[in-house]
Amino acid sequence: MFEEKVTALSQMTAEHMAMPFPPGLRGLDIAGHDLVMLDADAYGHAVRVLDDSLDEQRHASLTRMTAVLEKVLAAIEDEYATTYYTHVRDLAALAVEAPAVSRVERKAKVATAARTAPTVPPRTNPAPVSAAPRAVTAA
Repeated sequence: MFEEKVTALSQMTAEHMAMPFPPGLRGLDIAGHDLVMLDADAYGHAVRVLDDSLDEQRHASLTRMTAVLEKVLAAIEDEYATTYYTHVRDLAALAVEAPAVSRVERKAKVATAARTAPTVPPRTNPAPVSAAPRAVTAA
């Protein structure tokens, strides 16, 4: 069970790095949370789980973050942004579920999971979510 969760978390972090951040959401706050920071914090906690484990304070923070992500998802109307933040929420939820094991055992299992995780193509930036068509003027 642990290996499956670590493999899934490793794959999700790789997928997350390949997904461009929704450009129309940069600088926006929803439910009192900056969306860029919420994204970065969720990813950082997930990577921390893969590298080591979460202490009680970080585990509690990540648990609260999953609840915040639910509120954020309810407020997002853009289809890509909803897909993106659903992935962030799922990444955070999986990191919360990762069972605690010894540091040595975790590192060995994470290394095995990283070798078996599929490769993901690099990020590409989609068109901005709120971009209006540009007017073309004749010279």
